[in-house]
Amino acid sequence: MFCPKCGTNIDGVAKYCPKCGNDLSEYLDDRSIAETTDESDEPPYIEGEETDNSSHIVKPKRKKRRKRKAKHRILTRVLIGTAIIAVAILGVFVCTKVIRSLFSGNEYYVVLSDDKYEITKNPKKDANIELSSAQIEHNSDAYVRFSPDKKYVYFYTKVKEDNTGTLCRAEISKLKKNSSKNDKYIETIDSKVHVGFKFFRNGSLVYKKSGRSLYFYDGEESVLLDRNVDEVETDHESRLVYCVEQDSDYSTPYRFDIYGVDIKDVDNKIKIASDAHEIRKIDDFDNIFFEKCDNDYTPSLYTAGFNKETVKIADNASYVDSWGDIVIYSKETGELDPFDYIIDDAPEDIYYDSIRYEIRESEPPKLLTLFKYVDGESTVIEENVVNSIDSRCGLLCYQTEDMVEGKLDIDEYEELWNLFRCDYSKATYILTSNPDNKLELSAKAADDLFGAEDTNWPIFFSINKNIYFINNNELWSATVKEGEITGTVAVADGVYSVGHDDSSLYYISGQGNSNYGDVCRITDGEATRIAQDVMVYDYTLYEDGSIIGYTDINSYSDDFCGDIALFDSNGEKQSVGTDVTDYVRKKPTEILFISEGNLYSFDGKEKEQLQNNVDRVWCSKTMKKNDTISY
Repeated sequence: MFCPKCGTNIDGVAKYCPKCGNDLSEYLDDRSIAETTDESDEPPYIEGEETDNSSHIVKPKRKKRRKRKAKHRILTRVLIGTAIIAVAILGVFVCTKVIRSLFSGNEYYVVLSDDKYEITKNPKKDANIELSSAQIEHNSDAYVRFSPDKKYVYFYTKVKEDNTGTLCRAEISKLKKNSSKNDKYIETIDSKVHVGFKFFRNGSLVYKKSGRSLYFYDGEESVLLDRNVDEVETDHESRLVYCVEQDSDYSTPYRFDIYGVDIKDVDNKIKIASDAHEIRKIDDFDNIFFEKCDNDYTPSLYTAGFNKETVKIADNASYVDSWGDIVIYSKETGELDPFDYIIDDAPEDIYYDSIRYEIRESEPPKLLTLFKYVDGESTVIEENVVNSIDSRCGLLCYQTEDMVEGKLDIDEYEELWNLFRCDYSKATYILTSNPDNKLELSAKAADDLFGAEDTNWPIFFSINKNIYFINNNELWSATVKEGEITGTVAVADGVYSVGHDDSSLYYISGQGNSNYGDVCRITDGEATRIAQDVMVYDYTLYEDGSIIGYTDINSYSDDFCGDIALFDSNGEKQSVGTDVTDYVRKKPTEILFISEGNLYSFDGKEKEQLQNNVDRVWCSKTMKKNDTISY
């Protein structure tokens, strides 16, 4: 380097100039950088070019180096700052997403307290936000519902005896505790609305008003769809089907038109069918089955749909049952002569002549042919079926003309219909969900099983290819061999309530007229008791096979209340609460219940009091009930 004072060339690193003694310590850092940095791109210093030593090239080189260093520092700071901003933006975005996710995933609770609706995100903190006065006389699960995305809560107020009220909704996330602005986020949708509207998956809904007017609400405004509407069904996605009653003078059969609407184009309703008398199958909107009747009430069977023109399946035909895509129907193909089944040894006189006239003028027993209808084709199942077909619980039971036994004396002609009913003490044909496989209950087996003296009709069930029946409050499992029911195995006695889903049979057995009984389940032939000594008409079965039921009713209370218990799918019992008036099961290990006006939670081990003065509670998330059970 050169001494900035005298210009002497100095080799190596020196703290002082060897000629003039100038202090060089402040330049040591620059010399270190110069010696460790490639400077080949800088012009060489030529001695004698500069006459002013004070403006020696060393200064510009030092200044240039410092400027470059400053540039490095600025660039580094810019890069670091940019990175920090980017991370901050990303952090805000991620945090916002997380917060939104957490917020949208929050569970909400509505409680009814002093006839007021209040909402909270955490009932433990008792930080309730008042929604509205309720003005309701009775409590119902349908009075409060949450939108599918849990953004809104819908509730009814001023519910009257005709089960109509004012339908309101509130935007949950914008409600604040003790805020005067809450009213702007609570809106009235309509008045005189029937309790029980239907949601679509996107949060829009349809509802009926008194006067049977049907409306669609898209979240902003209500649109009148039609008037004089009876039945309404939705596919929960975007389509609905409804029936509009035709004007009638009551001298002709009840008739209605069937309409369909896709909410994506709510102004474009289509008429699916006209002059229908009764809808028979509507689980598939593209294949709706219904009957029409002429003025003599003779039915004909039709099918139609959103994407299918009306097709007549058969004249003089009635829907019987369906198993999936298979529809069973019967068609009148003949008549029986009632005098073939009456012993007439009576004399010719006014009295017996009047009986004979009445028999001739009465409607004769019909002969039917059973058909199955699949993919637009009808196939005969059975001919010469007498006009009493018992269809229930996944089975179809009937008898043919050749199975009708016995005759009646003319004085007993009024009991003639008994000869043609489905008499299980005699030979009977039974169809399961596969109508091509017909089971026969032979006359001998029927007599062995039920006896000729039995007056009760058994109830048959078909569950997972197993046949069960109840007779005289006894449950039996049928023994089937080569298409014939040949015997039975006793399962339980004292059975007085039965239901089923696709895989299991449920029954309640008890003693006499007791209000309490045991709930049992049969799956694949194996019986399990899943609840013991519960109130037989006040228990809830959940999809995981567990049950919550009342085990003791407080008969001294003015309100319906009692002790409730939780039974797991294996029947293990766990007491939950006493004097309970209402309960909601949020998850397998969390139950909310109200006892003596206080709200409690039960976590599977112990209970905790959450709030006081609560009459009812609704939750945005609850365990799914087994709604397929039908009693």
